[in-house]
Amino acid sequence: MTRNQVFADAVLHVLASNGELSTNAILPLVQTHIPDWCQGDWEHDVHNAQQSLKKQEAVSTRCIPGYQRMYYWRVA
Repeated sequence: MTRNQVFADAVLHVLASNGELSTNAILPLVQTHIPDWCQGDWEHDVHNAQQSLKKQEAVSTRCIPGYQRMYYWRVA
């Protein structure tokens, strides 16, 4: 399993368990779910996983009202 797959699985787990969340809310939950993987610049890995999941249409987003380029994420 690649690093991106580990983080993508963690993001899906967090969203499936908690519903729609912002990236800021996803980050600490992923860190709790896979703490051994969250070393160094792991936040970048979460962002990459989110984008990968979005391209696969496994997750969808909606803009957070009042913010440009900030989104709520949810399982598609």
